This record gives sequence, C-alpha cells and structure tokens, in this order.
Amino acid sequence: MIVECKTLAETELGVIYRQLLLNSKLLALIENQTVADPIQIFKASNKQLAVFHPKKNSLFFPAATDPKSALDIFIYLKANYIVKIIECAEELADKIGDYLQKLSENYSSAKMLLMSKGISEDSTSLSSEFEFLKGESLSDFGADVLIAKFSKERLNVILDEEEAKKLILSPSRAFMGLKVSDEVVSIAAWIREIKGYRCLSYVYTDEKYRGQGFSQLLLSKLLNDISGKYKGAFLFVDKSNIPALNLYRKFGFRESGCLAQMKLK
Repeated sequence: MIVECKTLAETELGVIYRQLLLNSKLLALIENQTVADPIQIFKASNKQLAVFHPKKNSLFFPAATDPKSALDIFIYLKANYIVKIIECAEELADKIGDYLQKLSENYSSAKMLLMSKGISEDSTSLSSEFEFLKGESLSDFGADVLIAKFSKERLNVILDEEEAKKLILSPSRAFMGLKVSDEVVSIAAWIREIKGYRCLSYVYTDEKYRGQGFSQLLLSKLLNDISGKYKGAFLFVDKSNIPALNLYRKFGFRESGCLAQMKLK
C-alpha cells in the first residue's frame, strides 16, 4: 500500500539521501523545506517511492522505484496537482511518457477532437488598434483572473491568484493575451512542439466579451507569430464546444485522428 506523508522527520532525511537520485535540485528542495511549503513523500513498507514538491511542481523517483508504483503515484498527483518536472531513471521516464501518449489518444477519441493545420510562410497584417501582451505584463492587466476562469470552466480546476500568475510565467508555456481598454479579454498559450508542429493549449475569451471577434484576432496573431517557423499547429477541442470548433475550422484546422498518427488534411 502506498502512503502519502506530508511531514518530513529528521530521521527520514538520511533514508532519502541514500535512496533517491541525489542531485542539486532535490537537495535544495529538502534543505529549504518549511512548514508552509511541505514536501510529500510516497512510500510502501517504509520504502521511499517518490518525493513531490507541490510549490515547485517537481516529482522525483528513486532509481529502484518499480514502474507500476511510479505510474500510480504519477496518476494520483496529476489528478490533484500540476506536475511540471519529473526526474527519474530513463526507463521510468519512458514508461510515463508512453502512458501519457496513450492517455491523450484515448481522451481525444472519447471527448476531445484533435485538429491541425499547416502553417505557410506568409503572414497577415493585423490592426494596430489592439495590443498583444506576453510574460509578466499579462498579470498587470488581469490575465491571471482569466486563466483562473478558464481552469474552472473548462478543466474543473480551481487556481488561486498566485497559482495563476505562476502558470503565466511557466517556461513550459508561452502565453499571449489581447488587451482592450486596460484589460486582457482573451488569452491563449503555446505549450509544446511535436515533430515540427506547435501545440496550442487554448484560446479563451472572457464571457462578457464573447461574440466580438477577439478570439479571432488573438488566433490570427498566434498563427502569424509561428509563420515560417513550424510545419503546422495542432490542438485538442472539446466536441461539445461548438463555438470553438467553428472558430478553428474557420482558420483551416481539420480533424487529424490520434496524436500518434497526426497528419494534415
């Protein structure tokens, strides 16, 4: 049985130092632990299986952790936390990667539609009437509030202000927002690249500004920015989100099957 421990006794430090893959990141996390910033330890029969640092979104596995236990812990954490960094033996990393691949394929066939489009080297001129923001400036105009709304509405995940702001600055995401009258009204993010294709996380517009073309403006800007740099773009869309489906189809996105077999139509 895997047990989650939210406190770290001094006697356990020696065990962790011996059993875990020791590296500067993990040592720093353990040494800098505070009561308000607890490290979570997962173990079975007093054998350490993993260490997770919620504030750093970092998950560490000992070299000897068996794949099933690692997957069980990873699946549990993904349901309750944002896991951004995983450090473990190469074999474990491969198995977790395979699991995520199968999960994305199953999810896309059940509820989510995978869509993709080719990207040409031609760019379209955009009106200078609107301002597009990136990075820290997004939070200055309420983008963190918009991200929290999206997370609750579309992902059923509650993010507080601090978590939303940290997400904006995450190195794994490239957020962009459309500002109108000193307020970010629409936001989106590029999240990764696969085989020359850039993955778009979402385009989300505040409900009070929908129907005014802001999603189209932001999507135009996003696609212009990667023009000539990638083969194409892809994204997952909830099949029940008809306005989003219509928007992406208008921009040339087409259904592309599962992620492993993605082809442009």
